[in-house]
Amino acid sequence: MDAINAFLEPILSAIPNILGTVLLLLVAWIIAVIVRKLTFKGLEAIHADQRFLSWGVAQDEGDARGLLQTIAKVAYFLVFVFFLPAILQGLNIGGVMEPITNMFDKFFAFIPNIIGSILILVLAFYFCGFVRDIVQNLLERVNIDGKLAGLLQTDPEEGQTRSKGQQVAKGLAMLVYVLLFIPFLTAALEVLGIESIAKPIVNLLNTMLAAIPNILIALVLVSVGALLAKLIGDLVENLLSAANIDRFTKYLNVKEDAHSLQLSAILGHAVKAVIGIFFLVQALNVLQLDVLSQIGQAVIAYLPLVLSAIAILCLGVIGGNLLANFLRESTGSKFLANTVQYALVILAIFMALDQLQFAASIVNIGFMLIVGGASVAFALAFGLGGRDFARKQLERLDYKINQKDEK
Repeated sequence: MDAINAFLEPILSAIPNILGTVLLLLVAWIIAVIVRKLTFKGLEAIHADQRFLSWGVAQDEGDARGLLQTIAKVAYFLVFVFFLPAILQGLNIGGVMEPITNMFDKFFAFIPNIIGSILILVLAFYFCGFVRDIVQNLLERVNIDGKLAGLLQTDPEEGQTRSKGQQVAKGLAMLVYVLLFIPFLTAALEVLGIESIAKPIVNLLNTMLAAIPNILIALVLVSVGALLAKLIGDLVENLLSAANIDRFTKYLNVKEDAHSLQLSAILGHAVKAVIGIFFLVQALNVLQLDVLSQIGQAVIAYLPLVLSAIAILCLGVIGGNLLANFLRESTGSKFLANTVQYALVILAIFMALDQLQFAASIVNIGFMLIVGGASVAFALAFGLGGRDFARKQLERLDYKINQKDEK
């Protein structure tokens, strides 16, 4: 009898725990079924399947419905996961399952942080989207694309196409959306409280937020620089064209049949480039990009040499053409005119290279070699070509000397 009691006593004492566990399982199953149906109906109510199709997550209606059912099943099993610690405790195996129980406790304690982060992100999504739509509508109403196309003087048809697409308005609105969303994302990560993951991302986002003012200032500088460069460059080009400076353009061509350039347009583009470089270097300084800033400063420091070299080269070409035309008309010698023209052009090239400080010693030696070679060639040509003339003069001189001796 004692043996039977010893055998039945553990079984009878375990019956309440088993019944409680079965009851918990039944309650968990009922709640899980309700949660699954509510989840599926809720997703249908907000037309989540259509959103999946628009996002490209699902290929067709069948895939979208399948995703809804999958999400509902996940919610179904999560309910059992929530009840699992109590079920294990009811079976008196909590000691064995203590690590799992601790894991679930930490997970449940972490749920408020997850919910808070999700709420922040949802609020950010709707708020930033609302502001983005307002900004885009305002920019479309003022026709920012059309005005920008007109300011840049692009092709009218191309400007109309851009205006219809409103690409600039959409881009600026999306930029506003991103700038507004970053602080919300930072707050959501901080609420999440995962230091190992959130801290580096938060530091990165904070760095980006700190750099945003400098980026905006740099963009303003570049935009203002581009606008001023265009206005001043066009003004210089129009003034020079009105001063009829383009009449000297024909003297820039070494060959008479070469395609003629517009001197006013060349100088106007040069002014645009110089002003644009100044503002670009200043924008790099604002962005604290030291390497690029130093390169830009070196370019600016070298600009006077480049401009003076270009001026020397242009003056040499123009002077060579003017002098060649004068000699051609006055002497009728085309060879002499071309020789003087090319000599002045070569001299201007060497002076420009010297001004650019481009291998100064090599340039000087090369120039001296060319001048020396030309001098020797001229002497040889004169000497060989004037032999008969020199012989006659020497014979005449010898004849005069002999006559004096006879007297």
